Amino acid sequence: MHVSFLVKAHRLPGYRALHYRVVKARGKASTHLCEGGCGKAAHDWSTIFPYDGSSVNHYQPLCRHCHMEYDGTNLLIRKFVMSRPRNELGQWVVSHV
Repeated sequence: MHVSFLVKAHRLPGYRALHYRVVKARGKASTHLCEGGCGKAAHDWSTIFPYDGSSVNHYQPLCRHCHMEYDGTNLLIRKFVMSRPRNELGQWVVSHV
């Protein structure tokens, strides 16, 4: 087998595929209450930072307002997480020991 094939086979699925898995496993976000503390019906599945979304448990149901607040609050964390170096399999590389 060619090495590049093996590398591609272990990469994380795309955004849509990951969210589809969440909906399939946990249902639509709109069937849940927002976990942002407002008590409204949820609208989106939001990735819990600093997780990569590879598990259906890495998501929380949030209303649109709380989702935008959460993403804004975590902007600096998200920039840090997204800037971390990854290996060819998409896994984070430890930069300190």
